[in-house]
Amino acid sequence: MSFTSNVKNEVSRLETVKFENISELSAILRNSEILDDRINVITENASVARRVYNLIKGIYGITCRITVRKGYNY
Repeated sequence: MSFTSNVKNEVSRLETVKFENISELSAILRNSEILDDRINVITENASVARRVYNLIKGIYGITCRITVRKGYNY
């Protein structure tokens, strides 16, 4: 496992308070693709995807759809 993957896994396990969650989600969404009616967050790390899902659910109380594509290389 790479250093970056280790850091992402470690950060995704941190317990945070609401204002930290909002800041973290904001940073992730700034690097995401925003379309007409959706936001696409692309990651190779499952723990990051889980973290984004839990942040959105925890902050806004909504559930989002997750699509997993294996072998999706650029």
